Amino acid sequence: MMQKKRTPTDAQVVNYLRPDQPYQCGSREGHCSAGPSPNGRCPHLDSPCIPVLSEWKKRQKYFRRAILLTIGLVVMIISGNDQTIIDPGLHSSFHSHLKCADCHEPVEMASMEFLRRGVMGQGDPHASMKCLECHDLGEFGGDPHSISPEYLKSLFAGNSTSETSMQNIACARCHEEHRPQNGAALVNDARCQSCHQQAFHSFSDGHPEFSNNFGQPEQAIGFNHVEHARKHFDEYPELAPESCDDCHDLGKDQHRMIVRPFEISCAPCHADSISGHEATGKDKGIEFLSIPALDTASLQEAGKEIGNWPYGGSEFPTAWSLRWIRNAGIDSSTLKQLSTVELYSLDGKSDEILSATEQLAHLFKEGVTTALSSDLELFTRSLVSPSVQEGLDRRQIHRLGGQLPRSVLFLASSDWFAPPEQEGQPEQEGQPEAAADQESWDEEDDLLLDEDDDLLLDEDDDLLLDESEDENVSTEEPDSSTKRMDLEKWASGGGWYFEEPSIRYRPVQHADPFIEAWATLEAGGSGKDADSESIFQEVFGPLAAGNCASCHIGVQYGKAPVHWSPQSMRPASSPQSTRFSHGPHVLPGSSKNCLSCHQFDDDPQQERDWKAITRDRCTDCHGQEVVSTCTTCHDYHVGSPGNLLNAVSIDQLQLPQRK
Repeated sequence: MMQKKRTPTDAQVVNYLRPDQPYQCGSREGHCSAGPSPNGRCPHLDSPCIPVLSEWKKRQKYFRRAILLTIGLVVMIISGNDQTIIDPGLHSSFHSHLKCADCHEPVEMASMEFLRRGVMGQGDPHASMKCLECHDLGEFGGDPHSISPEYLKSLFAGNSTSETSMQNIACARCHEEHRPQNGAALVNDARCQSCHQQAFHSFSDGHPEFSNNFGQPEQAIGFNHVEHARKHFDEYPELAPESCDDCHDLGKDQHRMIVRPFEISCAPCHADSISGHEATGKDKGIEFLSIPALDTASLQEAGKEIGNWPYGGSEFPTAWSLRWIRNAGIDSSTLKQLSTVELYSLDGKSDEILSATEQLAHLFKEGVTTALSSDLELFTRSLVSPSVQEGLDRRQIHRLGGQLPRSVLFLASSDWFAPPEQEGQPEQEGQPEAAADQESWDEEDDLLLDEDDDLLLDEDDDLLLDESEDENVSTEEPDSSTKRMDLEKWASGGGWYFEEPSIRYRPVQHADPFIEAWATLEAGGSGKDADSESIFQEVFGPLAAGNCASCHIGVQYGKAPVHWSPQSMRPASSPQSTRFSHGPHVLPGSSKNCLSCHQFDDDPQQERDWKAITRDRCTDCHGQEVVSTCTTCHDYHVGSPGNLLNAVSIDQLQLPQRK
């Protein structure tokens, strides 16, 4: 601290800190020896403070204001009540259609009233509230950057020694309304640095360096440019793109580069792996509903009647089958107990286990019977977690149902619970309604589902050929292998099919709506239950049909929100004021190209394949050739402030009343 000689205008004792500099250290922990620069910049980059005006600078500032105020009062007194002396001039071009009374209260602008408003700060001297009537800036429109004070404080946690809180900032602090030659939307850099006191001269001189991941947005698609360019495209050069724009294009908003549609950028290599026509090791179909294998002999010996039940079946129910039974009302403890038992081998098991198995069998049969007598919407809701059943609209139910044909469910029921094969054999007790319905099939069902009924070649009644006319006609029974169609092969074009002991769904196209709907529902946090993870693995696991998990890394179980496309990752999870537009940078005929800013990262330890964008990449142009102000890359109001229209209310339409 230095002592300056006392002058007649000083107090009795005045301690000047840096008497010959306009700024002094603003830290409360202790002043450093170096002190801020003449333009108010702290020399310490690791732990900067916000410099403040020195005492002599403050005195100089107040003295000048007092002189200007005195001159202004003298001019106003001389002019009387003539408002022309305080006429601010024309509106900006954005508000040229407005009148003074549209923004300012119609009060008499007398000399003392003007002094009270403009100098003493009483009332609303800048009419900011009037601005917010047309410009919707959100809940925190009057706060710095239109964001909440809590979030603003978190941004500077540990990086600032200032505890100053600013609220209700006047719009005129940044926007000059009555300056038509500039426009109200333009903001001078000096106005930004009136608050951001870590000042710098320009973008190329003093602007802070970017973060270590700038230009590396979180990925929703697991595509590695380095691996594809130096491995896959080297192995299959005929599939390699010729340039970046073979896969990327400038979006409609002219701001972002987007990935071109799957059919153009990815299908030449990956279409066959999705359809299952390529040997990828993935299952071709998704097991939707599967009947468990039960030891019917042990159950019958114990007096547990379950009616007809197929000899073969799957292991303990999982995924949709388990949720279906759980939603039917079986106790969770019972399911947990049965999950530890081999249901196809119940010899010697306790009566408790046998009774629980009987209950499971009846609930499964009742579920099939109910499904056959209801509609697809009700059936689909029975497969959804109860916590989200009521919140799903019909469009979501339609996608989750996947347009499952009733005929496939009927075919499964007839196979699982077929009636006795021998004529006259008594039906077992507890036979489900679905099995009893076999006798009531109409002619159309017989024509579609009876494999033994050949209308063209019947041994007993041959309508087309007579044995006596052609001895070469074979009357032998066709081989059994040719009689039964390979339903999985039939579903090679995609869709539903029945393959003992399961109803299965096969996706063969990109963005399959059935897989997308179930993966989105089960991956999120709102509808998860005890069966969510197993269902998610069925549609999106590493070995699931469709091979979705190989590319869509933005869809993960337990991680919300779900991101399917690269564009879906763009919306920021927190407010952002920095913007970059590719449009002005994609210049035809320029020597600049994608690699002028983006560079491969060969470090195998890094998760991303591109290096972060550095400030040097920008200063190559903006530091010398292009005008760069704060508002070139930064928005003051975070987000997209809306402009309210002078819309007509429904009452103003004066529509005639219906009689």
